[in-house]
Amino acid sequence: MERVSRLVLGTSLRSRAWRLAAVALLAAAELGVWWLVYATGGTTYVYLHAMYVPVTIAAVTFGAWGTLAAGVAGGILLGPLMPLNVAIGTAQPVTAWLYRAGFLILTGLVVSAFSAALRWRLQQNEALRNRLADTYGRNLRLFAGLVAERDEMTSGHCERVARNAVVLGTRLRLSEHETKLLYWSGLLHDLGKIGVPEAVLQKPGKLTAEEYTAMKRHARLGRDVLMSIAEEFEPIADGVWTHHEHWSGGGYPRGLKGHDIPLFGRILAVVDVFEALTCDRPYRGAMPQAQALALVKEGIGTQFDPDIASVFLQALADGAITVKAEPEPLHDSFVTSVLSHPQDATQVFVESLRGVGT
Repeated sequence: MERVSRLVLGTSLRSRAWRLAAVALLAAAELGVWWLVYATGGTTYVYLHAMYVPVTIAAVTFGAWGTLAAGVAGGILLGPLMPLNVAIGTAQPVTAWLYRAGFLILTGLVVSAFSAALRWRLQQNEALRNRLADTYGRNLRLFAGLVAERDEMTSGHCERVARNAVVLGTRLRLSEHETKLLYWSGLLHDLGKIGVPEAVLQKPGKLTAEEYTAMKRHARLGRDVLMSIAEEFEPIADGVWTHHEHWSGGGYPRGLKGHDIPLFGRILAVVDVFEALTCDRPYRGAMPQAQALALVKEGIGTQFDPDIASVFLQALADGAITVKAEPEPLHDSFVTSVLSHPQDATQVFVESLRGVGT
């Protein structure tokens, strides 16, 4: 609570300091206009209209009350405190400067009203954007939950892949936004397996050629599902689609090569293989870390991007890579409620995918 109080107090002080600085600048601007008008001969000349600038700024910055204060101050500075003609000392008629002050205030109020309407609209758009982003996030977590319910091993695997991908993304100096997208791409990289027959997913032995073909479709299927929801998911979908591509061009589903493979796909390729080797699978037990590491090194330049593999090896040496640890569940209450009958939810989702990606 004390920390929160200090934070609020600090924010309040910064806000107060900013307002005082803005008031001082506006006052200086109005005095500057007064000096300009005086130096150019008085209100007979056009330079007096420069007073609309600080009044307009006050309207945008402080609203109606700021407009009134700036308008009155500007009216006085260019009214009783300013001759009509400085050279001969002719005073202005009272009605003239009162009208001018009125126009200054009226102009400022109009600008203030439009500014308030614009701010309200921007706030509404921001709120809508936040709700949309939240909905997208919940949808992605729902998909991750469905994958977890279909294949318990895959759920922990996907979370570890996602977290380790973020470690590499951070070391590769990706932006915060990019690392968040990379996390989702890692978490959902096996999304397409929801459309793979369970007999193939859980088969303890070697897959037949037909079964392997069915398994390989999961990369494109995952991408198609994400892109069917929103185009904004494209960076996530690209990682899902290409995490089985090989640096030398021998991967699937499109046989991309080198830097033609999206960055997310190249990152996920390394962390996915290492994670899969070091955890239990239906067809084999977990491999010792040293053996898995040797296989990763063997694939540098053929299966893996050499630069990204180098970053991975250093991160592993630094102890930054999560290995076999059970990650904390990240499902929110919305996903929990939807999956209150997980098998039914999974079946419905699988049925909805039958026509996707074929």
